Amino acid sequence: YAERSASTDLIRCEGDINYWCNNTLGIGLDGWANYYSKSYKKFRGPVVYILGAISAVFKFRGTKFRLEIDGKDYSDHYLMITACNGQWEGGQFFLAPDASLFDGLFDVVTIKKISVLKAFRYLVGFKKGPARWMTALESRKAKSLSFNADKPIAVHADGEQLGTDISRLNIQIVKGAIEVITGH
Repeated sequence: YAERSASTDLIRCEGDINYWCNNTLGIGLDGWANYYSKSYKKFRGPVVYILGAISAVFKFRGTKFRLEIDGKDYSDHYLMITACNGQWEGGQFFLAPDASLFDGLFDVVTIKKISVLKAFRYLVGFKKGPARWMTALESRKAKSLSFNADKPIAVHADGEQLGTDISRLNIQIVKGAIEVITGH
């Protein structure tokens, strides 16, 4: 087969940390899930992220965010905010079925504060993707988002833990930021 290349978008964040990522930037519940997954040394593979997510559901109940998406105010109490350039997070969670690495936008997936039981239902549901019954979940296409959290939170980028003391970030999509070989 002939090699082909394409320009893929990247996510850039600046603020309490400065970082680039390709797939997802997870803030709140998914940031904590990533953080707790690192403590399961005896396990390997996708189960580690599932165990981390279970721990996060019990230990993190969300916080108040001053949130702007493309300059519009969406401030509220959120359990999770994820900038999705790709469709899957952690290999197990189908968060953003409409996300594309090539469209100059990311999908901002937010989940408002919900009960522990509902949070577990959402985690299980993400095997198949967002569903209508997930009424606390919203997804928006965007070029930028910024937040200030009332208390420090955990953030990950493509599975790399960026910190547990992050309160402020400005995040944007950079269209066609890197040339990749697609193989098709």
